[in-house]
Amino acid sequence: MSKDYQSYHVSLGHANCHGDETRAQYFVITDGYPHPSFNWSLPWLLDLPQGADNSHDLLMLRLDRPALISRFVQVLSLPSLEPEIGSACYTSGWDNLKEASYHHQNTLRYMDLVVVPNENCAQSHAHKVTDSMLCTMSSVEDRPICVSNSGGPSHL
Repeated sequence: MSKDYQSYHVSLGHANCHGDETRAQYFVITDGYPHPSFNWSLPWLLDLPQGADNSHDLLMLRLDRPALISRFVQVLSLPSLEPEIGSACYTSGWDNLKEASYHHQNTLRYMDLVVVPNENCAQSHAHKVTDSMLCTMSSVEDRPICVSNSGGPSHL
């Protein structure tokens, strides 16, 4: 994402990337607020150099108008404490289901996760894993959730 936020759009309440859903709300991004320590020099997508440190890849967005809270658009509470190892959570998104794939899913998916020590991700992830990152694995399969989901939502 470039720093020209207004060239990007956001949709909320959307469950299908290509469907015309009446429940979806569409917005223009008017501004963005990256974490102060975010490294803007890193390339985007899946082609980060080995050992790259993409800590702090968090960006808050300002939308052109308030979202309407509905059955499909909800406010998530942020946790007040760091989650403990073994805590259950889940993630959602259109991310890749296979390693090294640029193909994204058309339908929003979610997966049950468990918080694991960062060393677990460091063993299977080519990029640098730091203390500021939260490492999760599928609660069903023994693999990290790190394919195109850096900075993605993990709900505790």
